Amino acid sequence: MSPVLLILLSALLIATAVILKIYSKKAREESGIPKGRLIHADSMLMKVRKTLFSERLMLAGKPDAVIMRDRECIPIEIKIREPPKSPYESHIMQLAAYCFLLEENGYKVTRGIILYKGKRSQREFVIDYSTELKAKMILAVEDIRNLKSRPPRIFDIKCDFCSLKKQCEELEKREKTERGDAA
Repeated sequence: MSPVLLILLSALLIATAVILKIYSKKAREESGIPKGRLIHADSMLMKVRKTLFSERLMLAGKPDAVIMRDRECIPIEIKIREPPKSPYESHIMQLAAYCFLLEENGYKVTRGIILYKGKRSQREFVIDYSTELKAKMILAVEDIRNLKSRPPRIFDIKCDFCSLKKQCEELEKREKTERGDAA
């Protein structure tokens, strides 16, 4: 191979690396994910997608992102909505579950981040993963498992975006059939 061709290939590889670095930096800034070594992102574009599982609680989940800072994993839950004054309890419990799952998989976890990204503003809440929060989350999981009945379904605009919409509609059809209602 000629020296000129090697120089051109090297220049092309360097230019490609620079472009990819700029693109990844821009994507990171747009995502709002805080600084730290990104070790997980639940994104179709990234290959670092992993579902975490706990046999102890029979719980599984995928945080939106996990960063590593000072040998500590920090799960990040991203909510696309205008930021509230304080994080919602359900979002805190979801983040606590991710902290628990990471801990169960051998990672050191002392906190997590809930990132609210609205059209007008963005806000991040750092949540300490305390023994109290862990206990509260475990109790919530056990309470959910011990439910003898399910809450009544209220159909509204949120149903269009619900991941369980299809199961809910099928359950509604089954109940109508059992009651003898017209389908």
